[in-house]
Amino acid sequence: MMNYEHIKSFLLTILIISSIILTYSIWTYQPDYELLDDQSVNEVTIARKDELSNVISPIKLYYHTDGSHYSLYDVDDVKSTSDVMKSWQLYNLRDPKVYTDAGLDDLLNEQGKVALIYPDQIPFDLFRTFITFEDKDIPVATFDRIVIEEEFTNSDSGMIYFVNTEERRVYGCSIRGRDLEEFMASLGNQQEKWTLSYPLKPSVYETIYLPQEAVEIEKFRYVPQELSPELFKRALFSEPSIVQSNMTATGEEYTDSFNLMKVQRRQQALTYVNPAQEPEQYTASPNLLKKSFDYINTHSGWSDTFYYERVDAYQQLVRFRLYIQGYPVFGDVTRSVMELAWGKDQIYRYERPLYTMGLQLPTEEISVELPSGYEFETWIRKRDDIMLSDVSDVTIGYRLTEENNGQETIFNLEPNWYYLYNGTWLRASIKDDREGEINVGLE
Repeated sequence: MMNYEHIKSFLLTILIISSIILTYSIWTYQPDYELLDDQSVNEVTIARKDELSNVISPIKLYYHTDGSHYSLYDVDDVKSTSDVMKSWQLYNLRDPKVYTDAGLDDLLNEQGKVALIYPDQIPFDLFRTFITFEDKDIPVATFDRIVIEEEFTNSDSGMIYFVNTEERRVYGCSIRGRDLEEFMASLGNQQEKWTLSYPLKPSVYETIYLPQEAVEIEKFRYVPQELSPELFKRALFSEPSIVQSNMTATGEEYTDSFNLMKVQRRQQALTYVNPAQEPEQYTASPNLLKKSFDYINTHSGWSDTFYYERVDAYQQLVRFRLYIQGYPVFGDVTRSVMELAWGKDQIYRYERPLYTMGLQLPTEEISVELPSGYEFETWIRKRDDIMLSDVSDVTIGYRLTEENNGQETIFNLEPNWYYLYNGTWLRASIKDDREGEINVGLE
């Protein structure tokens, strides 16, 4: 009897242990979803992939030293200096302080400071993917300026500040002395590119530095090379074999009865829409910028040099702008931005250029002399239809226009002054339009 009870207890124990092992296996089982996903993705290479740190960049640099203000406007020159940040090791990130307007103005513009200007907000958690923070806890926050003190705060370290100008919120952080020295040396190597500047204050919230003298900027001409709509069809549709195409008055349309891809020949642009993803209400997404970058990377869609320009959390929208020779490109008709709008859990709308810059052609005039900042300021203050307080940025950019010689399309890129007015970039037609012209909104 005792032996029977022992055997029964032993068998029961074995059953319990087996049940525990089986339950644990079910809970912890992770099928190889990544492998399945990889097998279902259409591998299409349209142009090239890029690195996040190449696409997210400061677009201007202001340096306040020796009683003067200097600027770098060419993004290539700015990146030559700011790229040394990739080797930084930052530590002791402080809790934020909220500044007054006057206090923030001092921090951003006082002597002994370098300011790196980003076009829009950058999340800390994204920035730390290419900059080392020794701090484990990084704030769930964003910034659009980095201010660097050129002098050491003590014998072996310096101070930098991450600034959110919208919220007037500032995060102080320590930087190693050797990292600060390397950055200042890199900036010094660009000294021949520094442009002596003066401050234009459209409002108490904004200071824009403009060149004191006229500036010479090169002109360019290119023969554009079309990107293949067929490749985009294979990249963007989940089942490209069932996609039907039709000619339209403006180009072509591709559809699988659910999603639509339009090719617009006049604008040299492509638009892809997934109607099922149209958001019923917009909610902020913390990783908009990263997933937009990843989306373009999945089909190697970086056809030229593009930089991050704008994020709109409410509309779930991210924009990247084309740059040529260090300056932004603005198309009168031709598209010069990539714009992604997100739906509930997938892309809703994707708009982009359908070209890449091909052969560079010689120009009759090598460069153009742009008016000084003072002349730009005089022009804009005389305009009755422009409120200076609604101007949030000013930049040198290329106006993209087309010509056709009967055999091929040619892109002309001519330097101009542009200003950001109530969220829209407009061309300041100073020379050819001194009596005042109604500006046309650009991409």
